[in-house]
Amino acid sequence: MRFGDIGLSTRITLWALLFVVAGGLLWINQDMKRDQESYLSERSADLKTDIHLEQARLAQSISALRKDLLFLASVPPISGIVRASANGGIDLRDKTSMAVWQERLQEIFAAFLQAHPEYHQLSYIAAAGEGRELVRVDNSGGRIEVIPREALQAKGDQAFFKAGLVLTAGRVHLSEFTLNQEHGKVEEPHRPTLYAVTTVFDANGNVFGMVVINKDVRSLFDLVSNGLQADVRSYVSDQYGHYLLRPEAGPASVPAEGNRGNIADDFPVLKPAFAVQSMQDESVQTMNDGKGGYLAFERMFFDPSDPSRFLLLANDLPASSKAHRFDAISPPNLAYTLLGMLLVSSLFMLILRHTFSPLKRITAAAKEIAAGNRDIRLTETGKGEIGKLADALNMMLDRLSGSDLIERENTFRKALIEALPGVFYMIDAQGRFMMWNHNLEQVVQRSPEEMASSHPLDFFEGEDKVNIEKAIRQVFEAGDASVEAELVAKDGSKTPFHFTGKRVMHEGMPILVGLGLDISKQREDSRLSEAMLRRNEALMRNSMEGIHVMDVDGNLLEANEAFCNMLGYAREEMMHLHVTDWNKQFSAGELRSRMQSRIGKSETFETVHQRKDGTLLDVEICATGVEIDGKGYMFASSRDITERKKLLSVYRRYMLVLETAMDGFWMADANGFLEDANEAYVKMSGYTMKELVGMHISELEANESEEAVKAHMEKLMAQGYGRFETRHRRKDGRVIDVEVAVTFLVETGKFFVFSHNITQRKQAEQALRIAAAAFETHEAILITDAQVNIIRVNKAFTDITGYTPEEAMGKNPRFMSSGRHDREYYAAMWQQILETGTWAGEIWDRRKSGEIYPKWMNITVVKNDRGETTQYVSIFSDITERKKAEDEIRNLAFYDPLTLLPNRRLFLERFHTALAASARYGDFGSILFLDLDRFKLLNDKFGHDYGDLLLVEVASRIKACVREIDTVARFGGDEFVVLLESISSDREEAAHKSGVVAEKIRDALSRPYRLKELEYRCSPSIGISLYHGNDDSMDVLLKYADAAMYQAKDAGRNNVRFYDPEMQSHWESELMEQSHEGNE
Repeated sequence: MRFGDIGLSTRITLWALLFVVAGGLLWINQDMKRDQESYLSERSADLKTDIHLEQARLAQSISALRKDLLFLASVPPISGIVRASANGGIDLRDKTSMAVWQERLQEIFAAFLQAHPEYHQLSYIAAAGEGRELVRVDNSGGRIEVIPREALQAKGDQAFFKAGLVLTAGRVHLSEFTLNQEHGKVEEPHRPTLYAVTTVFDANGNVFGMVVINKDVRSLFDLVSNGLQADVRSYVSDQYGHYLLRPEAGPASVPAEGNRGNIADDFPVLKPAFAVQSMQDESVQTMNDGKGGYLAFERMFFDPSDPSRFLLLANDLPASSKAHRFDAISPPNLAYTLLGMLLVSSLFMLILRHTFSPLKRITAAAKEIAAGNRDIRLTETGKGEIGKLADALNMMLDRLSGSDLIERENTFRKALIEALPGVFYMIDAQGRFMMWNHNLEQVVQRSPEEMASSHPLDFFEGEDKVNIEKAIRQVFEAGDASVEAELVAKDGSKTPFHFTGKRVMHEGMPILVGLGLDISKQREDSRLSEAMLRRNEALMRNSMEGIHVMDVDGNLLEANEAFCNMLGYAREEMMHLHVTDWNKQFSAGELRSRMQSRIGKSETFETVHQRKDGTLLDVEICATGVEIDGKGYMFASSRDITERKKLLSVYRRYMLVLETAMDGFWMADANGFLEDANEAYVKMSGYTMKELVGMHISELEANESEEAVKAHMEKLMAQGYGRFETRHRRKDGRVIDVEVAVTFLVETGKFFVFSHNITQRKQAEQALRIAAAAFETHEAILITDAQVNIIRVNKAFTDITGYTPEEAMGKNPRFMSSGRHDREYYAAMWQQILETGTWAGEIWDRRKSGEIYPKWMNITVVKNDRGETTQYVSIFSDITERKKAEDEIRNLAFYDPLTLLPNRRLFLERFHTALAASARYGDFGSILFLDLDRFKLLNDKFGHDYGDLLLVEVASRIKACVREIDTVARFGGDEFVVLLESISSDREEAAHKSGVVAEKIRDALSRPYRLKELEYRCSPSIGISLYHGNDDSMDVLLKYADAAMYQAKDAGRNNVRFYDPEMQSHWESELMEQSHEGNE
């Protein structure tokens, strides 16, 4: 289209618009530059807050690494291995071999890695032997692997090993960020690693070895850029400027030789940050990045012993993101300018259109006249050229209109009749058709000629013909009528119609004008509705479920017999009830609101109904809300699920017992083939559930042959029950000791078996695996303003506390307080925050559900450039599962796994406390050293499983003989020690009471023991040593009691001896007096 073809007013408008747009764009360009400067100022505050938040999170992670390392270095197997190494492989203090200590340390390392997935390797390395590993456990993608002895490596050439040799006690060395090495080579694929090392010393203060944690750097830096806006880039470098995290390079990495990109090369403005004089500055700094963008950075000093070691965290807002922002988002000024230009252009165009509108109307009228429209008239008047032109056109139209008027009227009437819905007809008083439409011809299948010669009654049959005749007569007599009848076509097909007729006068004669509408669909719909209604009434009447209908106010409108029976009401009573009469869960107002909100929806839910007699029943309801004629109704079907819920509760309790049991459970048929097993036994055996089902018991049994297993099964089937110890072979070939309890039910022909893993390692793994399964590693973040009102939380906060951001916003964090800490605790916390700007510690809070839980929290103060506090940032994590895991590890360290009595370590701690208490209050206590006589003979003759049963029974009998406050411990083998505290302030009375307790223990242990099918007798030899304050050391007192015990053995066993000869003499005199009194 050429420019000359465009309308005159449009062309003038386009030229004017061109000049306005050019001027507006020049003004917008200047305004956008001002907006960019304002945008940068707003974003700088966000960059500073985000970088400080990441600095606090990384500092907390490094601090946790140090604490975890020192904790692992303090567990008993670490020092036990040192003692065993110094004494030919045997720890003389605990009488435990180095192999046993190493196995216990492997268990603790494995449990710790399961609870701390951010670490990928734990190792205990000896200083001797070129840094040979003594124990190592790896975490390979969530799979915990204990490294066998032959696969252990020498780490003497590693830099972290050399640094560990010069550490002092209690210090932790953190390595450079480097790539993990195995067998002297960089691990493939590359694993960026931070090594944490602490040194272990022997009894002489010499370096024995070191404990090392390998932390995957990727877990440290993966969350750095989380929560940032898409246009912000995050960088992390070491103290040399080498990149550790770079958006262009992908995930966290460490610099490799020959490819050491430096952040100071990309951002020269950061070079002063690596200068010595700026090392102590930890504040967040912002500046221009030298490329037109904006940069915020902060140092994180992670090694207190070396302030030159730090991480540099930087967030960069590049210039390209600023430009993109203003390209993608129009600023308000741009919108206002465009709107102004549009208004000016529109106003100018309206003026032009108004000026040229008469000419346009004349042009349009000329086109209408050319197309045959004679009804148009021009209203333009005046003496100008446009007025004269309009008058001439109107005169020409007047001459053309008269001849077309009649023809148009007839054409219109015919078109109107054909456009009518249904069939149209015009009949005179003699029944002749005067006019009809094409629809009537099609329905009766007649031609126009046939229609002209037909009578209306020709198209009806039977009763319809009579009714039509009456209706025609009524029209001519009364003026109008209507009737329903079926038109019969030439082929015999029938179509129902609703006919209406009205009498009108035409040329002085009455005629009938009528219209018939096809009602086939209405009749079919009515038939289907009636059929559906009858079907629904039958279903409702015969349904076994309680069906009822209510309005939105809860009034019962309809109910079947099943619902009446369910609630115990007669039908007449039911029809006067309201929903609140059987459902007390909500008030009437609440029910109306809930029912109104469910119009147009369907849902299934469970609730409780109250019967007429007041009893309650559980029901499952399927409800649908509908709206009919503007009114809401609720259709509901109720099913009594009381018995189902009872059965389900029993089943869940049964399954919960089996699935949460620490013991393995499996079921086998009478032939010994497994049919089912619980998850505990799947883990215990190493097989999958699918592999276990179908296996024979003999495939698991390691002690007995297939024939022996069958004989054992026959014995159990005859007895009905059995309990014994045996050994099972795991899928990987390892053999484990298990205690088995079997029940055979004749009526089902099944064996029901519980298997308890009695090895210490499996007990610890099972307990810690449960703790690790529930452990949550995500950290919650909470930010408050200066008045300590919450302004921001993350998703982990909601996951841990249960509070949504909307529920927490604007509140003081004290609303989550558990009440466990007093005011002094919080006052001390806030004093440290105000004085140092930070606080870290364990605190107990309350979840939204009401549950009280422990968390580890780090609070940091955020200040502005004027030193004013603007925000408080709290980072915390739920440590519930970690504390459980640590308790399990401490149990391994302080309790004997067989008898569950305190071990030597815990006994010595309690003994030390008892001595201090004795010195404070001046009372006497005593030590009883027990050794079982001829215990080795039982082990050699019947096996260690019998010996273990005896030791467990001995521990139980000793505990029954002493007070709750006394301590019974197992030192190892068949040696037991009893600590009697606060016996008496009188020495003689304390000795007497100690002797009485010893005799009570001797008598209890000398009674027969039932070990499975064996009856066995065993007696103790007991040595007694009294203590009083700090008169003697613990070692001396234990030696006294040990010596007294050997005196009892030398005296013929089954005796009690005091270390002090005077006390022994006095005690023997008392025994003789008691003997004489008994004889008399």
